[in-house]
Amino acid sequence: MKLLKVQMSKRERILTIVTTVSVSLGLIKYLYIKNHQETVKLASQLSLLEGQIATSQSILASQQKRSPASTSNDSNAKSPEELISEALKGQTPTRFFQEMTKVASELGLTLNRVETDISNMDNGLIRNRLRIDVSSPFIPLGKFLDFFEKSPFLVEVSAVEITRISDELQKCTSSIDLSLYSKETSL
Repeated sequence: MKLLKVQMSKRERILTIVTTVSVSLGLIKYLYIKNHQETVKLASQLSLLEGQIATSQSILASQQKRSPASTSNDSNAKSPEELISEALKGQTPTRFFQEMTKVASELGLTLNRVETDISNMDNGLIRNRLRIDVSSPFIPLGKFLDFFEKSPFLVEVSAVEITRISDELQKCTSSIDLSLYSKETSL
């Protein structure tokens, strides 16, 4: 079998090489972006799961600090549901809202809007989803977010969106999506 020899001019050879390189680079870039998007998606899911694990561990740790005698004796061991129930005593949505508005006023924040959505979960807990729109300078906004992190309430912040209004960060607006877990529905 004889191979055909194709006569190409110098210009055609250069265009063929440039086209081959361009198509190859485009394919590599497409595959990289697709892989990167998948990696980012998996990383966000992993961080969400790590946050849920950390919340569960902190509830169990606080329970163990409150009653070390019951954890050392197997006959008095409590189920996870009982531990969560005890950890949530006194942590009503109404009390959370009062604490949150108190912290917001102390920091000079303006709560523009608070939306709620309540749903029951399988384990007897009630999930109160909140979307809070806040206006404030940037530093007090960070301290407000710190309130959620250090709060004794079972709170999971799922999203924070901050928009800068002034260049010196003296005016920002923020939307905070969070879930508050409790045994009661009143807010």
